[in-house]
Amino acid sequence: MVLMSVYYDDEIAEIFRNLDAAALLIVSEHRAKDRTILAHKAFKNSDLMVYPLDGQTHHIRFYHPRIVEDVGDFLERELFPE
Repeated sequence: MVLMSVYYDDEIAEIFRNLDAAALLIVSEHRAKDRTILAHKAFKNSDLMVYPLDGQTHHIRFYHPRIVEDVGDFLERELFPE
């Protein structure tokens, strides 16, 4: 699963801890970073991508033009492990 700028609270934490799924969490340096890092720590299996500046998540392609390929690489690695 791929999540951007994750909402996180105690109820969500319990759900994340019990999920048996890989996750890629994406966030900007200055928006929802702390919450997304907490979510990253709660997941059993997650990667975290923090992109620079204070863009909202829909700006990520400006700051990180390879984002589509990075998400594809993550999904391919998780869905088709060697």
